[in-house]
Amino acid sequence: YEIYQCDWSSDVCSSDLEARGLAMRQSASLANSYAAQLQHVADQMNRMTLSIACAWQDSPRLVNLEHDQERGIYPNHFGFSLYITDHQGRLVRASFRINEFNTVEDHSFFIAHRDDCCLGMVISSEKKNQPADRRMVQFSRRINHADGKFAGVVVISVGSEFLTAFQSEALPGNYDFVSARLAGDSVLSTRADSGNVKRNIVYWRDPGFNQIRGVIHESGEYFNDGRARYVAWRMLDDYPLVAVAGLTEEDALVTFVALAKNYRMTLLIASSLLILLAFVGGVFSSKLATRRHAEENVRKTYRMATDAANEGFYMLLPLLDSHGNLEDFQIEDCNERAAALLGMLRGHLVGFRASHSMAPELHSDFLGMCQRALAHGVYEDEFRVPAGGWLKATWLYRRAVHSGAGIALTLRDISEVKAHEQALADLANNDSLTKLPNRRWLMNFLPAAIRRAARGRGRLAIFFIDLDNFKEVNDTFGHEAGNELLVQAASLIKGAVRSSDHVVRLGGDEFTVVLEQMEDASDIARVAESKIGRAHV
Repeated sequence: YEIYQCDWSSDVCSSDLEARGLAMRQSASLANSYAAQLQHVADQMNRMTLSIACAWQDSPRLVNLEHDQERGIYPNHFGFSLYITDHQGRLVRASFRINEFNTVEDHSFFIAHRDDCCLGMVISSEKKNQPADRRMVQFSRRINHADGKFAGVVVISVGSEFLTAFQSEALPGNYDFVSARLAGDSVLSTRADSGNVKRNIVYWRDPGFNQIRGVIHESGEYFNDGRARYVAWRMLDDYPLVAVAGLTEEDALVTFVALAKNYRMTLLIASSLLILLAFVGGVFSSKLATRRHAEENVRKTYRMATDAANEGFYMLLPLLDSHGNLEDFQIEDCNERAAALLGMLRGHLVGFRASHSMAPELHSDFLGMCQRALAHGVYEDEFRVPAGGWLKATWLYRRAVHSGAGIALTLRDISEVKAHEQALADLANNDSLTKLPNRRWLMNFLPAAIRRAARGRGRLAIFFIDLDNFKEVNDTFGHEAGNELLVQAASLIKGAVRSSDHVVRLGGDEFTVVLEQMEDASDIARVAESKIGRAHV
């Protein structure tokens, strides 16, 4: 923070320092908020590239990106596209039509993956074959052959404006901005001017943020519009991205400039009041009425803002029994979104006991969450709502904060996010043709199964099964017939074992059956001969 020299006996100077400190805190809060949203976008891209890479390594012929794009699995805006290359950079699968000239062999991300086996997801920016005013951002991941050699890359390419499109917090002033930057590189995308998305409209040159986070005051000479700003930045923990937010000095201080004028007027009036005591009462009453009116307007504005929010806010007052033990909570206030989550109207919910608005079996969990907030100040978690529960959601993010004598509770519906995460997990661990668990699932499951068998008395058996002459089916009747044969074989094998056993497709015509809790070797042989042995194709 900068140090401002002034006469500390001056109320105006004190207000000015307070204003500058508040502006810096606001810019830091905006940068942190945008960094959290940028982190979420990068996490989604990371999971998507990993899912596609795993699917390609398990069964390339089942990956059809163009068909997935047509079905709406991937976005159709922001220039969103996906493609997979071979080890020479030639495109072999894409969500768009491929021609013989499609290659990325000279792109920086392809060269990086080709030369290094363990980079994970790489974020880069390229302007090749794009209009001069548009930059594309690539999220890429290496694909390996079974022997670990380089097989190509999977790439998600999207317009840079995608990185600021989900910045949901409104910018306070018309010349404030948020930017996404590559660490140690130039700006990728900027959102400013009440939501307009432009590039390089802020800094004359790249500032180069060397610390993980910070706040500075930049004079107007650093910006192409000549406006001084309070600039905050936050580097992401897991990705080479920097979230930057800037608030113009003139907008941040305008309220306190007006306050300084009021102070000077108040001093002038105070001098006159020594003679005109009667006038003092009238001026004081007028000021008090104005302040009350302003406070009422602030309360109304706050109510409008919270009612329009996508989160449910509750103010809870603890209710104690005759022994001083926590018994329940009363809902002192809430917004409309909070009432909607409970399937009620705000006017009906305020004044309710919490136990009257939820199922009895969930009340103990609710009290436990609130008790932890009372004990530690803050408690937050992600909560799976049971089927047929009291909330109009399947997953909730809960945050309870001990505030004064009560608790401020925030609920946010994250059902769509969790559903998307589950869909990605299913795509990575299930075979898309037979719907059986795949090789990746088996590799994660076996160590725990072996440990369970070692601790207990039951035996663990693993059967490896393949289909004889399966290639002749594909060659004679075609791949569709082969696929149908694999589906029926999977169904027969699964029906031949217990519901507690596991049938896994390793790939091609190979299957594995895992039997747990078998009594002895003869029991295992009996199951193999009498059940799996009958699953003929």
